[in-house]
Amino acid sequence: MSATSDSRKRKGVSTSEGSQKKQKSIGNKKWNSIVLKIDGTYETMQLSGLSDYKKQLGGYIQMLPGNSIGKSVAYVNEEGLLKRLPQNGWSWLLDLLGYNVPWAFGGVMGNCVICKFSASSKKKYLQILQEVDNFKRDEDYDLDELCLHITKCIELAKNTVKYK
Repeated sequence: MSATSDSRKRKGVSTSEGSQKKQKSIGNKKWNSIVLKIDGTYETMQLSGLSDYKKQLGGYIQMLPGNSIGKSVAYVNEEGLLKRLPQNGWSWLLDLLGYNVPWAFGGVMGNCVICKFSASSKKKYLQILQEVDNFKRDEDYDLDELCLHITKCIELAKNTVKYK
């Protein structure tokens, strides 16, 4: 079983009609996981088991403790620090989402997979990631302002998601 993915790369700003059509079709594909990549991009993927998670994270996996929107789970590379993997640029967002990010060791090292969503929290995560993308389109964005904005989005999401 291999992972199928829909790329959500959005480092640059693209306003062409073709990319907008592609983004709409991506939203209709089935996915059960979000991979937060070290290069600042993310992908939605259909991951089916431990081997898929290990492939995306580059080795043994470890659950990132914490309580987030809709009781979802985040996995990271267990040996990310030992393997000297680069810091994940999404560590700050994982922290805001309620995961216990190991800041004493520099944050999350390597890719991160968020999965096991409830139906309503799945949409909320994607909305939050899209909010980050929209905010980052402004080249002069302030990180403190972005964190405040995303914190408000997360609080709204936590208030509208029913916990099991």
